[in-house]
Amino acid sequence: MKISIVDSRIKKKISKDLYLDENDFHPCEPFFINHPNIIPEGADFVIVKGLFEHSKYIRYILKMSDAMLKVGGKLEIEFYMFSLDSGTSPFRNLSGLLYEVSICFKERLKLVNKSTIGEIIILTFEKIVPTLPEDDQIGSWSFGIVSDGRKNDRILAIINQIKQFSIPNFEVVVCGPSPASDLPSFVKVLDDNDLYFDSRIPISKKKNRIIDNAKYNNLVLFHDRFSFPEDWYKNILKQGNYFDGFCIRIVDEETKKHRVQDWISTSLYHYEFKKLFHNKPILAYDKWVPNWNVNGGFMIIKKHLISRVKLNPFLHWGEAEDGDLCRRLDADGFCLTLFTGTYVTTQTHRLTVGKKRKGILRLLQIFKGKAYMYWSFFNRKKIFRKHLNSVLND
Repeated sequence: MKISIVDSRIKKKISKDLYLDENDFHPCEPFFINHPNIIPEGADFVIVKGLFEHSKYIRYILKMSDAMLKVGGKLEIEFYMFSLDSGTSPFRNLSGLLYEVSICFKERLKLVNKSTIGEIIILTFEKIVPTLPEDDQIGSWSFGIVSDGRKNDRILAIINQIKQFSIPNFEVVVCGPSPASDLPSFVKVLDDNDLYFDSRIPISKKKNRIIDNAKYNNLVLFHDRFSFPEDWYKNILKQGNYFDGFCIRIVDEETKKHRVQDWISTSLYHYEFKKLFHNKPILAYDKWVPNWNVNGGFMIIKKHLISRVKLNPFLHWGEAEDGDLCRRLDADGFCLTLFTGTYVTTQTHRLTVGKKRKGILRLLQIFKGKAYMYWSFFNRKKIFRKHLNSVLND
C-alpha cells in the first residue's frame, strides 16, 4: 500500500494511491478509529508533501506516518526549503523539520537518501525498527497507584474495579503502605519508606519506582482519588495501541457532569503570575496546543517512553512535578493526544470543577470571573504593601 499525505490545496492524482490531507490528522481525533481501512504498520510507502512547511501538527503527522509504515517500508518527505535555520515566517525552516524528525524517530527510521530539486529537499527514510516494543500488546496493562495509606478502602475498591475489566494480562502496582494483608496475586506492593528525605512527599520518586517495576508497557499511573467506570477498558480498546500517551475525560465523582483538569495546557512564560488576566489552562476537546500538560494525578502512557525521562526525583508533591515531566517528555519527542471515548471520576476535595453556564448566564459568569480577578490582583498588592509595612515596623 502507498499512502500520500498532502496539503489539501494540492490537486490529487487519479490513481490507486490512498490520499490523505491535513484534515485527516488532529491530535484530538484518534487516527485509526477514523481510518478503519488503514492497518497499523501495513503501508509499504508513505509520502508527505506540502504539510511540514506549515502544519501545527507536524509531530502528530510524523507519529502517524510511522504508525502506518511497515518495517522495511519507506517514508519520503518533500519539503520546500526557504532557509536552513534562519527566520522563514510564516513557514518552518529546514532545521525545524529535521529537529522533529530526529526526536520523533530517534534511530528507528534511517535516512537512506537525500536529494534536492531546486528549493525542494527530498528525504527518504527506511523504517528498521517497529513503532512499539516487541512485547507491547493492547491486552497488557500495568496500573500504578500512588498511596500514602490513608485511603486503603478506596484502593481495594479500585483493585476490584480493575479486576472486573477482565484484561488478558494486567497487574496493579501500589507504591506505599499495603492496603490489606491478603491481596490478590496480581497486586504488587512497593515499599516507599526509603524514599522520604524529609517531611515533603516524594511523589516523583514514588511514581518513578512504579515505572521501574511495571511489567507491561501500557501504563496507567494515578492517585487513589480516581475511580473507573465499568466499561473503561472496553472503550479503551477502541483507542487502539498506537499512542505515546493520551488524556481521557476526568469528571467529578459527585455528579459526573463537570470536568476536572482533564485536557489542559501550561504556560511556558515564567512571569505569568505577574499578569492581570492569565491564560486559562482548560482546553476545549477539539483544541490542541504544543504546551500541553498531562494531569499528574492520572496519566496513560507508554512505559518505554516515560522511562527515558522519568520524573525529576528532587521535585515533591505540589512542586509542579507533572509540568516539569511534560516539558521533558516534549523535548524527547513525545506527542500527547486526546481520547474522549471514555472517562474516569475523581474526588474533588482539593480540586475545582469547571461548571460552564449557557447564554446570558455564561456572559455573567465570565464577567464575574474577570471582575474577581481584577479585584484580587489589586487587593493582593494592597495586602502585600501592608505586610511590608508591618515588617519594616517590627
